Amino acid sequence: MTDPWGTVVIATPTVSQRSEIWAETRRAWEQAGVRQIVATLQPTDWPLGHKSQRRTADDAVADALERYPEASHVLYAEDDILIDPAITRRLPGLLGARVPITLFVAGTRHYPASIRRTLDAGQALAEAVIPITGQRAWVGSLAVLLPRGVAEASTRWESRYTGWDVHIREFLRAHGRRLCVAVPNLVQHRDIESMTGSPRGAVSVTFGQSREDT
Repeated sequence: MTDPWGTVVIATPTVSQRSEIWAETRRAWEQAGVRQIVATLQPTDWPLGHKSQRRTADDAVADALERYPEASHVLYAEDDILIDPAITRRLPGLLGARVPITLFVAGTRHYPASIRRTLDAGQALAEAVIPITGQRAWVGSLAVLLPRGVAEASTRWESRYTGWDVHIREFLRAHGRRLCVAVPNLVQHRDIESMTGSPRGAVSVTFGQSREDT
C-alpha cells in the first residue's frame, strides 16, 4: 500500500517554551502516519511576537524544502493544533487538487452561503475542497498545504508583512493563486496561547464534522 504521507513534509516553527505542547502535537502527527517532520526552533533571544514568528515560519518552510528535496508538498503547521484522524484518509484528495489548501478557517465568513445554510440546518457537510470566499481577509495559518513550487516561490518573495499567514495570503494574491479550504476543517487550535503570545481567538465551526459522524 502506498504511504499517503510519503511525499509530504511537515514544517513547524516553535519555541523552547512550548516544548511540551509541541511534543503532543508531534505525537499526533506520528500517530496519523507522518514521518517527515521538520521543527524549526526560534532563537531564545528573540521576543515572542508576529515579527519573530514570521522569521521562524519562513525558516521552517525553507528547512523543510532543503531536508526533503523529493517532497511534492509542504504542510506548514503550527505547533499547537488538534488533528482530525480523517486527515490521512483525505490526504490523497488534497494532494491531487494541486492547489494551496488551508485546513482551517475561523467561523463561517470564508464559506459560501450553501455551506452556511447547511451548518444552520444542523446537517452534515459533504467532504470537499473549495475556494475560500473573501481571500483578502483570510488569516489563521494553523495548517496550510502548499505544492512544492508554491512553497519555494513564497520563500523567495520578499514582503514587509508580519505574520506568516498574511505573507502567504498576499503572495498568493500577488500571483493570482486562489486559496482553497478543506471542508470540513481538519485541524483546530488547542485551547492555549499562540506562538506570538496572542489569545486563542476564533475557532473552526466545522472541525471534526463528517458525514459518518452525523
